[in-house]
Amino acid sequence: MGEIKTKRTDLNVDEYLMSVEPEKKRMDSIELKKVFDSVLNKKAEYWSNNMIGYGSYHYKSERSKQEGDWPLIAFSPRKQ
Repeated sequence: MGEIKTKRTDLNVDEYLMSVEPEKKRMDSIELKKVFDSVLNKKAEYWSNNMIGYGSYHYKSERSKQEGDWPLIAFSPRKQ
């Protein structure tokens, strides 16, 4: 079984968001983070695969035997 690709990292969320292109997507992402920050009582964390996540939970699949941690809520400003 392969290793889980989506993991919490130590990358700085604000620095990452400042690198997002184009500018409209960057500004929308910064605004979305502000909304999440004001509503949720959790710190934003950078997860691999360009995800900004809040909180986490541990899951374990009985069918595939896969397990890992996943954000409770997240968004990603990556390409569409």
